[in-house]
Amino acid sequence: MQPHESTSAPRWITQLTLGFVALVAIVFLLEFVAASLRTVSSTVPEAVDTEPLAERVARILEGSDVANGERLVRESYECHVCHIEGGGRIAPSFVGLGQRAAQHAPLSPEEYLYLAITKPSDYVVEGYPNAMPANYPQRLGEREIGDMVAYLLTQ
Repeated sequence: MQPHESTSAPRWITQLTLGFVALVAIVFLLEFVAASLRTVSSTVPEAVDTEPLAERVARILEGSDVANGERLVRESYECHVCHIEGGGRIAPSFVGLGQRAAQHAPLSPEEYLYLAITKPSDYVVEGYPNAMPANYPQRLGEREIGDMVAYLLTQ
């Protein structure tokens, strides 16, 4: 080996490698952003619900099952974890909920509870954070929501 020879790769190879890595990173970033935009733009908007609220709530409560509502609230979705009996810091207690729901005129107690489940960020109780999951309309069927409302009215 000559005294002035280097064992490392020529400088242009290092620069070319760094340039290639930077190009791959930019392409990856652009593909990531494009994929995110495709996901957002391909989301199908929800159908506009034209059924009056009172009729919808009456329909889903028809034949509702209070026992199944209790099972859903206490076991399937574990709502009681945040809605601690006696009150908690995350969500109000279910104790007395049926009576408190009656204080939201012009909504009926049934309508209020239905909306509190299906649009929770619109019905956040003062003093509590907006912590309830907003995806219950996608996770629950109308029958389940009706059963849960029927149960909560008994509290």
